[in-house]
Amino acid sequence: MTRQEYIKRYDAMAEKNYAEHVVKKHTESKIVLQKSGSSIYYTELIFVNRGLLVMGDIETSLFRYYCGDDLIGALHWIARSGYGYLAEKFTIGMNDNAKLRRDYDDDVARAELLEMRQAYDKMYPAETADPERLEVYEEAHEALEEYGAQHAEIILQRDLDFELTLGRVPAIRLIYAKAACKRALQLIALGAHMPNRPKQPPANLAALAAREAGTPVGTTPRSLKLLQRKHHEWTERNFPNPDKQEAMWRALAGMMEELGELSHALLKREQGIRVASGSHDAEARDAIGDLIAYTLHLCSNEGWDFEDIVFEVLSEVHERDWVTYPNDGRTE
Repeated sequence: MTRQEYIKRYDAMAEKNYAEHVVKKHTESKIVLQKSGSSIYYTELIFVNRGLLVMGDIETSLFRYYCGDDLIGALHWIARSGYGYLAEKFTIGMNDNAKLRRDYDDDVARAELLEMRQAYDKMYPAETADPERLEVYEEAHEALEEYGAQHAEIILQRDLDFELTLGRVPAIRLIYAKAACKRALQLIALGAHMPNRPKQPPANLAALAAREAGTPVGTTPRSLKLLQRKHHEWTERNFPNPDKQEAMWRALAGMMEELGELSHALLKREQGIRVASGSHDAEARDAIGDLIAYTLHLCSNEGWDFEDIVFEVLSEVHERDWVTYPNDGRTE
């Protein structure tokens, strides 16, 4: 089982766990979710000190620093972020030394160790392989089977590279915290009953739902995840390629080609020459669209979630305040 498969499995479990939860309380700074028809199974989502505190029947997690100033924004912040980014914000909020924000999974470690070994074997055939490195792989495999992924990781870091990781997966508390935020946003977008909140006219509820979905009222909701899935299905049908390595290079080459076309269109617009197909702007827009298409293909080929990447990176970028902190955007 790969790390992505692990995350997909536990994301689904967490979302199923919250599928029957409803909003029991909603104020400007707090939402309480509780399983319908139950007096237990509750989760509190509290906006506090530029962060989000998640607590209740799941292990407490505090995520810092959020740059916005409202609860709904903080929910989006957590729900759309990748687990690497969430782990960093958890570390800040909980003063954690990584023990609470990550787990190890032996099945994930087996898959990663096998991939590591196969990549080395492909690069260095038996006659050119380093015997000592092969011994390290064997020792790590034995440690994994006898003591678990963390011990195997220690061996790899000790003998090969301190930066190597093995079998690391997001802590369950992070997965459930993210699922709780997604469920809260889903209920708000659907116009669910909000205790302690004034009732809003239907038009306002429609506007609220559209805002939470990220689309104008009356339009079909758009999702980067949906876009990536549709593009992957189209690519697999029209240009199937079982060789992942070749597919990666083809996608990368396509991205470079489209970046060149974008540069060409903007350069010629600046020079005021060679309008080949309507306008330089049209050519530039077309190149941007094709660049995104190749990027989606690359992400799908690598098992990466494009939407998670976008929101994870932009969330971190938007936290920087270069006006207040001109040296590093954060503290100076």
